[in-house]
Amino acid sequence: MTPIFFSLISLIRLLGRHVSGSAAAKPNGKIVTEQFNLIGGQHMKQENCVFCKIINHEIPSAKVYEDENILAFLDISQVTEGHTLVIPKKHCKDIFELDEQTLAQVFQAVKKIAGKMQENLEVDGINLVNNNGKNAGQEVFHYHVHFTTNCRKNKS
Repeated sequence: MTPIFFSLISLIRLLGRHVSGSAAAKPNGKIVTEQFNLIGGQHMKQENCVFCKIINHEIPSAKVYEDENILAFLDISQVTEGHTLVIPKKHCKDIFELDEQTLAQVFQAVKKIAGKMQENLEVDGINLVNNNGKNAGQEVFHYHVHFTTNCRKNKS
């Protein structure tokens, strides 16, 4: 699969009023989601994982990047313009469950997305945030990296 980049600016403009709500991100009821593990070739089941549901197209998202192993999409909260989440398609709860190959794939995608953000959003800086475990502030227990940006065009 060839990596797909979506225009961040187009997505942000398109979503506009839609990114501030959170109803779409909340699962209803207890649903078992099957996800194909592209590395090991076996199916994994994860109950009520909102990110697995996004990967499986059960919940809509504004995709920024996608390849065989990684998905990146705009965070529904949009803390900063272009606030993006990068997740492996393989379900891993946190960095402690993440194998080295998946970690490498995540950060290869992070590097590509950072370059596109720098080009398209004229960023001065990018913050990468990764919370692991409830006490560290992790709210969705599917490994993910947050991108938040400092855009030059937003400065006076």
